[in-house]
Amino acid sequence: MTTRRALLAAARWTALALACAGGALHAQPSGDRALRLIVPTSPGSSADVGARLVGDRIQAASARPVVVENKVGAGGSLAAAYVAAAAPNGDTVGILGNTYQLFAEEFPSQKFDPVKDVVPVALISRGANVLLVASDSGYGRVDDIVRKARSQPGRLSYASAGIGSSTYHSAERLRMASGLDLIHIPYKGSPEAVQEVIAGRVDFAFAPVPVALSFIQGGRVKAVAVSASRRSAQLPDVPTTVEAGVPDSSYDTWLVALVPARTPRAVQLELNRVFTAATATPEIHAKFASLGVEPEDAGLDETQAFVAREYQRAKAARARMANAK
Repeated sequence: MTTRRALLAAARWTALALACAGGALHAQPSGDRALRLIVPTSPGSSADVGARLVGDRIQAASARPVVVENKVGAGGSLAAAYVAAAAPNGDTVGILGNTYQLFAEEFPSQKFDPVKDVVPVALISRGANVLLVASDSGYGRVDDIVRKARSQPGRLSYASAGIGSSTYHSAERLRMASGLDLIHIPYKGSPEAVQEVIAGRVDFAFAPVPVALSFIQGGRVKAVAVSASRRSAQLPDVPTTVEAGVPDSSYDTWLVALVPARTPRAVQLELNRVFTAATATPEIHAKFASLGVEPEDAGLDETQAFVAREYQRAKAARARMANAK
């Protein structure tokens, strides 16, 4: 039975959705409570940049305060668990990458179930991770890394944004597909991992294209390959890991807005309209393109069907990796 609280939440979000969809900067705020966007990674990371861009657009269109909060730790599972435990009124939204779907297996102590505890309400963007090496490392291709790793098993190292992050899974897909023995060194976020590559303390790292671009353009690192199933529009000359000669090594990334599972469907629908209205603007399209990611505008049912399919794919890939160890 719909409660009065749920009806009020839906009414607030209807007002906000209409403001965003119409670009009505003069619209009344949908309440004095801030919309909190919970990000699992450090400032400057792909999820953080995406959340801030979309949050700025939502705030400009609705006049409602939008606050981005970075809750870093345990590969993103701390943020996911925080969102799951929030009040189901639409005021707290997690902006997470697809890796949240495997948190139950990778961080069992968090007691987080990606199917029962949260529900996706909007796809934000799709992107890719790029394999980076230091400019003076001597590596020029994926094959250089593979050959050296095979000649020195257990000696080469890679950095990631932590176990469970998309950068970790990109590297693990490459490692498993190549049959390599590598040392994994986790960091708080991708910016920190890239700095370790530059400093020469690790051999390579995967990083989201938005994070990597400035380092690549500044000549501090070289882009060797992208982990996605297709090339990045921002790095058209950089091959995919499959094109570079490693079959079954691709790993696609996407960003999604999540809310507590008990959030009323009416609120879910309005949140979907809010986020898709924001990502549909020419401003966001241009900014996302400059960062190497593609905005999404799927409806609620389409979003939830897509995420459900991807969950089954992620579980299957996880099982294959476990069996190969």
